[in-house]
Amino acid sequence: MGLHMNFQLNHLLAALSPAFQNRIFSHLDLVQQRLGDVLYESDDTLRNVHFPLDGIVSLLYVTRSGSLVVCAAAMWSDRQEAGREV
Repeated sequence: MGLHMNFQLNHLLAALSPAFQNRIFSHLDLVQQRLGDVLYESDDTLRNVHFPLDGIVSLLYVTRSGSLVVCAAAMWSDRQEAGREV
């Protein structure tokens, strides 16, 4: 599968017009993330924007006592299981 087709797996990128896709896809890089990788810290300068193709991204909050609270989570998958999306 070509790089252009990989980006089509992200529904937001796939919804863009073909002309706009042609303009921006050459500026995108396909990056592998591993379980536990941190995309951003709260005090980081935003340098990249992520358009997940597959996986789970969670927004975590650390309480004063050090506990983690999941504030939001989103999952993307292009896999089919038993005839339905998972």
